[in-house]
Order: sequence, then C-alpha cells, then structure tokens
Amino acid sequence: MNRYPITDHAVLRYLEHVAGLNMEEVRKNIHLKTKTAIESGAKSVTVDGFRYRITNGRVVTVVPTPKSGRVVAKKFETWSNKKGVKK
Repeated sequence: MNRYPITDHAVLRYLEHVAGLNMEEVRKNIHLKTKTAIESGAKSVTVDGFRYRITNGRVVTVVPTPKSGRVVAKKFETWSNKKGVKK
C-alpha cells in the first residue's frame, strides 16, 4: 500500500503539469532506447542500467537493474531539488 493517498495517475499528472515534464519527450526517449528490441520481438532489453519490459510490442514497464538502484535515487534527488519538490 502507498504511504500517501495519491494515485499513480495523480503523480503522473503532477509531473506533467506542475513539474513541467514533457511526456512526449519521455515517450520518444524510451522509444529510441527500445526500438530495435521491439522490432526484433524481444521481451525485454537492458539499456544504461534499466530493464525495459516489452509485451505485445509495447514497453510496459521500466525497472532499474539491481546495481543501478542507487543511481536512480540520486537522479531523482537531483531532479527534485531542481524542481523544488519537497520530500
């Protein structure tokens, strides 16, 4: 259960509308990283320490590989500090 009564949809919309995250750029970036894997019928691909899981030709989730977890936290912390997101 989530710690706060906030849905993933609300978080996504916050990132898009309040924090200014350009969702089309995010999609484009994911597509560029996974295009070859999708076209070859792969079920997943690991790029830059992240595993992109593919189902029916679509990326359905992105998870850090075990060694990259700390990098993810640091990247978010840097991003959130720049955007003024309070923890």
